[in-house]
Amino acid sequence: MKTETLVYFEFQRKEKSIKMKDTCKVYRTLYGYKNSSCYGRYRTQVSGMLDRIDGTRVAKSLFIVPNECAKEVISFLEDNKASVKSWQIIHVPEE
Repeated sequence: MKTETLVYFEFQRKEKSIKMKDTCKVYRTLYGYKNSSCYGRYRTQVSGMLDRIDGTRVAKSLFIVPNECAKEVISFLEDNKASVKSWQIIHVPEE
């Protein structure tokens, strides 16, 4: 069994006056995105932060990351004005 960190974040757009384009940048940085050019002729998948640190996306604003990388991800979200909550969880592999 290994411990990991469950991270939940949300944007308070009205209270903190965050623009929609800034929230989109955060989601793209975290989860990656599909890129196409030349009218769809070339398609590439741009990897995100969770791909690089072996994180798992549970829902749109909920993901699991290894404990070693949790501080990096949480500080990135707080720098981008997101409200963040995190919990230590014990990962039990399915049999």
